Amino acid sequence: MTYHQCIAASWLGMAVSMLFSHADTTWAETKAELTLESPRRAFYRGEVVLIVVKVANIGESSLADSVLNLKLAECVERTSATFQLARGEERRLSFRLPTAAIRSGVYKLNCTLMSKNLAAAAELTEPIIIGSQPKPDQMLIWLWGGSGNQW
Repeated sequence: MTYHQCIAASWLGMAVSMLFSHADTTWAETKAELTLESPRRAFYRGEVVLIVVKVANIGESSLADSVLNLKLAECVERTSATFQLARGEERRLSFRLPTAAIRSGVYKLNCTLMSKNLAAAAELTEPIIIGSQPKPDQMLIWLWGGSGNQW
């Protein structure tokens, strides 16, 4: 992907994320709100992706023993340490996700906040675009044969 293709893919990812994030969130029982604060949604394959998720408690009670689970492309999973969220409190959690084992394409990033009080306090689904590495600007030259007069 060229630089301009990455920018276009990022804009496309943001447009698609608006559709995904509200469609997959259950607002009726939500006690917490998840927001993806990472500025990029498009990455090169092999790049280590930094994902920042803001967790906000919008319920009437505190969330005890909360854990945030992230899953990208059904093969990269991360789980946060256990934390507490008081009423009205916000917390930003960051994760590093390797993308070397993932092929180029559009994948769903699933974020699920699990709490001791509730089975699933909040869920968020965002599209993440993984693009192939750009080709180098130099051409490799391979000399087949031996040296000197051995052609």
